[in-house]
Amino acid sequence: MLARWVRMVVSQLAPRSSGWNCHFNVAVAEKAAALRTEAYFRERAGRADLSAFDRILAKGGTEPPRPGAELPNDRTDEPESASLGT
Repeated sequence: MLARWVRMVVSQLAPRSSGWNCHFNVAVAEKAAALRTEAYFRERAGRADLSAFDRILAKGGTEPPRPGAELPNDRTDEPESASLGT
């Protein structure tokens, strides 16, 4: 059973033509997808080879950037949030 406040909000937002059932199904499907995604990433992280990851990062790139992948000339190493004055 839905909480009273949830029913009230849904009745205000849901157009009469689609009704609650459609919105409820979409909400449940979105939550199920989020939970499955979380489980996938947890399982995948458990299989990670961190020593291989470290080896790959330590190699570093030796080739110049491909055309169009260069950084702009006016780029600074300062994070964007620091330049916003916050």
